Amino acid sequence: MPSTFRARIAIVLILGIFLIPILVSSLRGLTHVLACEEAVESPFTVVVSAGGNAVVTSSASGEAGTSSALCGGLSVDMKAGRVANDRMNVTISVTNNSEYPWQGTVDLSLNGSMFPIAIGRIDPGVTESDSVPLRLREGTTELDGTLLVGP
Repeated sequence: MPSTFRARIAIVLILGIFLIPILVSSLRGLTHVLACEEAVESPFTVVVSAGGNAVVTSSASGEAGTSSALCGGLSVDMKAGRVANDRMNVTISVTNNSEYPWQGTVDLSLNGSMFPIAIGRIDPGVTESDSVPLRLREGTTELDGTLLVGP
């Protein structure tokens, strides 16, 4: 084997070593650098009966005088509504009450499975939202979220 061929193989292997962390990492659907991660206090429970009727319940609590702002001035509002017999629409709105622009994603947890919902760039004083249709199955489905933001 010629020495130039061995040198080329060695270079490829060395460069391949630097790719290992990229190949084994998971970005969880993020398209931005993660600077803050906080849980959203808007849990939903959906109960679908055998007849297909769905009941959406939500409970959130707070104390007077405390701020519900997440990650330095962001507020998240999650709403759920029924679209069809087996579908529910979840709308996630993020309001930026800070003086800095943010890039945001909400990790929606559906019975333990995570789905990233990209909200995108949120300028100061602006509200951005996104809606996601979900297929419902008979039984109980729990929804909650985590706000993932970056600069």
